[in-house]
Amino acid sequence: MTPVQSAVLLFFVGLGLLGLMWFGWRKRARRTQELVSPLPAVPADGLGEQLFETLGGIYVSSTVHGDWLERIAAQDLGFRSAANLGVYSEGVLIERSGAKDIFIPTDHLIGASEAPGIAGKVMGPSGLVLIEWRIASQEDGETQLDSGFKPDHRSQQSALIAAINTLVQAGQDPTKENQ
Repeated sequence: MTPVQSAVLLFFVGLGLLGLMWFGWRKRARRTQELVSPLPAVPADGLGEQLFETLGGIYVSSTVHGDWLERIAAQDLGFRSAANLGVYSEGVLIERSGAKDIFIPTDHLIGASEAPGIAGKVMGPSGLVLIEWRIASQEDGETQLDSGFKPDHRSQQSALIAAINTLVQAGQDPTKENQ
């Protein structure tokens, strides 16, 4: 086989592998589509008071809660991208580069913690911020998700987790509704 024939063969093998990867991703997107409804929209009247500075970083992905290998491909939730994350009185906003923004309303938040990794991205014992939240399911009720965010500066990670958990606690405070 000549070098040109080898190069052409490698090209078509590579093209075939890319096609198989694309087909697999589309299949995962269809399978996970039933788990999540369309993402919540940013409130028309704004995000409310900013409770924590906006942080740059990387949105890693979202998975089914407790199964950090079961990536959600539907609703653009499986795409890793550069992002800015802000915590507001109305919820958490993840503004992603090249993908749909993710808004998690306060009443959808469950909590935040540190995690070693998510969906094939392992970063050590406390490598990323894991945001646990729920979204309506197209099947029956709701689905709990884990979304991973890696801040550019690890020193801000604990404060971000505390801000999200404070927001969750404030959203669950029964006296808040009476005020």
